[in-house]
Amino acid sequence: MDFCNTNAIEVTTLALNGLAARHNALAANIANADTPGYKRADVSFESQLLKITDKISAVDSSKRENSVSLVCNMNAVTALNSEFKSDYDKNEFEKIDEAINSFNPEVTQTDTPAVKADGNNVNIDYEMAELAKNGTKFAAITTFQEKMFRGLQDIISRGN
Repeated sequence: MDFCNTNAIEVTTLALNGLAARHNALAANIANADTPGYKRADVSFESQLLKITDKISAVDSSKRENSVSLVCNMNAVTALNSEFKSDYDKNEFEKIDEAINSFNPEVTQTDTPAVKADGNNVNIDYEMAELAKNGTKFAAITTFQEKMFRGLQDIISRGN
């Protein structure tokens, strides 16, 4: 596990933000289960998160490729280093930062058929199951973050 990977911390934090927004939407759905005409809300953020992780993976992959090239061809160190820093760092890292900063979980009303005669489309059993699933995901990600931060704390305290 890479304890110094700030991208992992940022991505998991974004995921927690998305899950928190989904929790609020699910809680509102449950609270309005008996409200006539209420349309259930849902939150989507996974596709945004996937785009961010794809950009991070592409940058990490390119950094590894450049590192291998540098080791294999020490004569090209200066040329590759300057090319990597000027073109790649600026453009790709700025794109990652821009994607992270523009992350915004999207709340939408679903147009599933009404389950009640009054037009309300909230199925309380479904909402409760989704709430439990969302809580499990949240707990798993917070456990992962806890382990990352514990690893960082160990590194700092031991000086290794």
